[in-house]
Amino acid sequence: MPDAAEAARRFLSALEKLPAHTGIVFHGLPYIPQLAPARWTRGVTATSKDPRIATENLSNPAIAAIVSRTGLEIAAFSAHPAEQEVVLPPESSFSRSRASVSPTAVPW
Repeated sequence: MPDAAEAARRFLSALEKLPAHTGIVFHGLPYIPQLAPARWTRGVTATSKDPRIATENLSNPAIAAIVSRTGLEIAAFSAHPAEQEVVLPPESSFSRSRASVSPTAVPW
């Protein structure tokens, strides 16, 4: 059985072989974040092409709409392909272009 580092290496190697997705994807957030001008991720980020899926039927208090250039389609390998999941690889960088908050939003 491979150790954690070897398992992570194999996982990332498999990700590189997935079909690319360029376009808008959505990621639900559990709170309204303080938005930095830019940030990057350490691990993979799960997103969906469908905002209802990404937010559990719009139940999350915040949603990020991401213009993806490096997304990877995983629907063909998913137990739930209708979720239209796209993963963003580790060390993806994000820059904020615009933010808006609904007047009815409640910060957590």
